[in-house]
Amino acid sequence: FLIEDDFRDESQAYKNGARDLINIKAEQEEISSRILELANYHRVHEQIKEEIFSIIPKAYRDETDTVFSFQFFGKHLARLMEDAQAADEPLTLLALKLIPNSRNTLTQADNLSIQRQAAEIIKNMVRMQDFVCRDKEAFYLAFYGTNEDNTVIIRDRLISLIEDSAFHITSDPTALVTLSAQSTILNLDDIETADRAISILSSELEHAST
Repeated sequence: FLIEDDFRDESQAYKNGARDLINIKAEQEEISSRILELANYHRVHEQIKEEIFSIIPKAYRDETDTVFSFQFFGKHLARLMEDAQAADEPLTLLALKLIPNSRNTLTQADNLSIQRQAAEIIKNMVRMQDFVCRDKEAFYLAFYGTNEDNTVIIRDRLISLIEDSAFHITSDPTALVTLSAQSTILNLDDIETADRAISILSSELEHAST
């Protein structure tokens, strides 16, 4: 994150996801070394995420074997809510429904391939402590220590990346499919149980889709 001399709101930049702040007028060697350090951090971060996912039983992975299953979401969310309450940390949920833009009928294999590609994008865009699962064409994400305003920023980033991407399908190697995204966000401050949170989120996502 490169900044000018008159940049003041450093704390907000970090809250919004900046990992480091570099003055744009700094020496080239300093800028390059710090960028390399961030790249190394990202590599280690992604490696740890993959190692954690690899030890999760297959029963708790979704059909694409890329993110967690919706079944595991219900079990894990209760723990997240308990921890967030004890630590007085915000916990926010995001649901994304991804709709293919295609005039042709997509096969089950096509849809699964699209979902797998989308899952890769989403899981690579979130932190190690964030949680991503999938249920059919909907993705559910839990952001620990993240308030609703910052979740909106993450959502907009994800939707922009997904809707600007083109996805391959198995039935036609030359064809590319784009996606449209519908979303809803739920702040869990005043919700007591995981089952209630999931019910509200699913209902709001369905309402957003109609």
